[in-house]
Amino acid sequence: MKSNYKWLVAGVAMSLFVATGCGEQAVTPSASTTAKTSANATSSVTNDTTNTSGDNASNAAASNGVNGTGQTSNADQNATTSSSDNTTSSGSSSSSVDYVSYTNPRFGFSLSVPAAYQKGQTPADGDGQGWSTNNNSMTVRAFAQYNVEHTTVKSMAASLTANEQVTYQQSGSNWCVVSGYQGSNIVYQKVYVGRTNLYELQIQYPKSEQSQYGGVTSAIANSFQPGSLT
Repeated sequence: MKSNYKWLVAGVAMSLFVATGCGEQAVTPSASTTAKTSANATSSVTNDTTNTSGDNASNAAASNGVNGTGQTSNADQNATTSSSDNTTSSGSSSSSVDYVSYTNPRFGFSLSVPAAYQKGQTPADGDGQGWSTNNNSMTVRAFAQYNVEHTTVKSMAASLTANEQVTYQQSGSNWCVVSGYQGSNIVYQKVYVGRTNLYELQIQYPKSEQSQYGGVTSAIANSFQPGSLT
């Protein structure tokens, strides 16, 4: 009986030892497992940081108008290379000047002129209109006519430069601009050349008053729009 009791006690003790050992193995990871887990976590953080940095760089490039090749976007290129037909007169800003719009009822061209300018007598045939300052220092004239001689942009530009000391000249597919001196005056001329009609803007003022009228001339010239060019 005592012998059986000893064996029973020994069996219980062995069972407890085995159970305790298995429990420790179940809850405690090995050193190699811990290292692998740490490495994976670090790799994940690194990948996330790299991806985030790449996204931020792409977003910054997009907001600055730069494409993936580091070149300026097409929109910016178009904006910086667009041609201008502004007069070379670099006078004061015309932002403080009030303008009124005019549309020719016969030919349909339009422009804006300072509201303070005096409107001249309208021609009987209604082909255009003229304006001037109170002292006639600056004159503006816009008119149209039929293109009966089949004038081209090239031939029109040549005609405009014939009697003028040219300081600026520019042209496009259906327009040309010439600016220069006639005696003591600055003369600016812009013409739209259509198959049927010609539309012309003429501005003149003294050289000595370029600082006063240069900006106004630019504003008027930019507002000048033709009627039909067909």
